[in-house]
Amino acid sequence: DVDVLVIGRPDVNEVRAATERASAELRLDVSPTVLTPTEWSNTASGFLVHVRESPLVALDVPEIEGR
Repeated sequence: DVDVLVIGRPDVNEVRAATERASAELRLDVSPTVLTPTEWSNTASGFLVHVRESPLVALDVPEIEGR
């Protein structure tokens, strides 16, 4: 499976739709987690500690005009 961590304030429905499309194309489960920048900075859950200590692939996705 593929875990996707989105940091920001996206439309959650759009994130879910995108991960469903990716799941269909990849034929793998794609699981999103959406956090605000504050949650990413301040939360010390076991999950986030593990994520911060693991290799990450950062993507800078530009805003789409008209949204």
